[in-house]
Amino acid sequence: MSALQHTHRSLGSTIIAHHDAPTSGKHICLVDYGNYPFLFDLAANWPAQLGRMSYLFGMSQVARNTAASGVGEVRSGGIVFGLRSEHAAPDHFLARHRAEARAARAAVEQLDRLNPDIVIGANNPLDIQAQIANWCRRRGRPFVFWLQDLRGLAMKSILKKRIPFLGAAVAAHYMSSEKRLLRRSAHVISIAEEFLPHVLSSGLPANRVSVIPNWAPLSRIPLRPKDNAWSRATGLSRQRVLLYSGNLGMKHNPAILLALCESLKSQPDTSVAVVAEGVGAAWLAEKAKERGLGNLCLRPFVTTEELPDVLGTADACIALLESDAAAYSVPSKIWTYFCAGKPLILSIPEDNQAALIVKKVGAGASNSPTDERRFVANCLDMLAKTPDERAAIGARGRAYAESNFNMESIVERVARCLNLALGSEKASPCAS
Repeated sequence: MSALQHTHRSLGSTIIAHHDAPTSGKHICLVDYGNYPFLFDLAANWPAQLGRMSYLFGMSQVARNTAASGVGEVRSGGIVFGLRSEHAAPDHFLARHRAEARAARAAVEQLDRLNPDIVIGANNPLDIQAQIANWCRRRGRPFVFWLQDLRGLAMKSILKKRIPFLGAAVAAHYMSSEKRLLRRSAHVISIAEEFLPHVLSSGLPANRVSVIPNWAPLSRIPLRPKDNAWSRATGLSRQRVLLYSGNLGMKHNPAILLALCESLKSQPDTSVAVVAEGVGAAWLAEKAKERGLGNLCLRPFVTTEELPDVLGTADACIALLESDAAAYSVPSKIWTYFCAGKPLILSIPEDNQAALIVKKVGAGASNSPTDERRFVANCLDMLAKTPDERAAIGARGRAYAESNFNMESIVERVARCLNLALGSEKASPCAS
């Protein structure tokens, strides 16, 4: 089965018979340090008939994503709880390690208090993930590794550049740790078929691996007009806007956004809006100031409530991913752009899952991240289209989201994976 056949495919209207569901009466705990809206929505919409689902997240992530922001309760009867943690810059490795160690201790404290029957770990740094898995092993509880990124490979890619000798040893440690965690998991949910060779190389049997691609919470991203509160506040309501929104870190190349600003200097009616944080955003701000690029509108992260207006401001949306990062990451911001009904311009490896879907749907243009000239040309070509032409391209992405980001189907797939982890379903994994 191809990667395209294996991606966001709706399961139709068949839903688990709740009274027969093995998760019924169980307490499920989803630990998502990253505090991502789509996973919080999963917890918030989990049916009580399938058990209680609690959601633990890193409090340091609230500024970048306010899907969850404090203590509360969800409809299944589970709790929402922010883990004590401190913000540390991604490139300050020692400070980040200390912050993650504190968050790991907070996660274990909460697991002791909640005593769930099964635990899902998603978007957790490997040191935190290891402590969660160790808690499960001590208590004899199934641990489900929801694999969002291949963090061991990411560490190898990043550290070999930043710390040439010591970095290789640190990366080897994390690659080994990640494979051990995968091998010991009761079940692994991978967001991409492309990750499967790495997962299986850990020694995990194939019948304990499932593929569930990421999605975006469609209900949180209603379509907004270009003339809205955010576009007026930023002076962009009458501008043609190319938007980049999301983290701008080590697996992205901010230089390509700088080149885009340079290429548009002669077009005063066009702006590049970058709503981002991270080391790349700081670099971009400095370089744009040095070069006097007034067409860059750089803003920090916004709240979940403001995001639809930010996306509505765009005439087209940009996603970036470095060539080596494609081996361990899928840029999930693309699914958010789909929900917003905006045409996309991608500078990511063209065999990446996201690029393949955008091409199949006809929702935008893509190019290799090493081809800066092609990227700029794709942006100019998109701006040269009429508003109606851009709207038609963006509508294809929105239609894809409406067909595939169905919470009922997603709940079913996750529940099947949990059933497999609990040992109550002997069928093949839910990778369809």
